[in-house]
Amino acid sequence: MAQNEDRSPAWPKGYIGSITHSGVHAGNHSYSVVSKNDFCQGVGIDSENFRARSSALVAVEKKILTVAEIGVITGFFPAREMMVALGFTVKESIYKCFRPLLEKSFYFNDIEIFEVNLSECKVKWKPTVDLGMGYNPGFSCESAFEFAGDWAHALTLLGSTEY
Repeated sequence: MAQNEDRSPAWPKGYIGSITHSGVHAGNHSYSVVSKNDFCQGVGIDSENFRARSSALVAVEKKILTVAEIGVITGFFPAREMMVALGFTVKESIYKCFRPLLEKSFYFNDIEIFEVNLSECKVKWKPTVDLGMGYNPGFSCESAFEFAGDWAHALTLLGSTEY
């Protein structure tokens, strides 16, 4: 697949998409999702093998999750690496969804998860800073997530309510 200057995928005109992949440490998996851009404005996916990367995830917990997020997420999952994997995959899917629209980078702490709905496998989140284009702390959105075996998966769609 062709790449943009920032190494992101160059989708065909009229389409948007997202790619996630793992290395040898997690089984060399890759996934993609592609949509016509009239269905949604942005799409982002991410997957992490939280068992294969448990020590790495826990080591970077404070870079991924705020104290408030840890309070919101703690108690939903039996293992700490699952909690961190949820935060990581959701925030990576948000980044992959919004980066092409905003044409600028942002960081894990620029997004805050403020609600987890385990029965619907969704989280609600908001920017903690003004990202531009109206995506400021007054904006909120949902992302979907799933745990399947040792994997955490997340999906963020912007401009669509179809999950």
